[in-house]
Amino acid sequence: NAGRHGRAELVRVDVFGGDRPRLLVVDNGWGFDTSAPPRRATFGLVTMHERARSLGAELFVTSQPGDGTRVELALP
Repeated sequence: NAGRHGRAELVRVDVFGGDRPRLLVVDNGWGFDTSAPPRRATFGLVTMHERARSLGAELFVTSQPGDGTRVELALP
């Protein structure tokens, strides 16, 4: 998604262990306004949030136009 939709040239993936394992994905792509409605019919972020909830996890998405995207999954 980072390369295809965000035109990212760099993507970093980090995995953290401990009491609450986390997966962090950060890219340098186009980014987007997380408060804006999708430009086309898409369920990508909605599905990601639903899947996280089904695991008892939390999903945090941070992005701004021109500033890439950060996605963090915090597992229970």
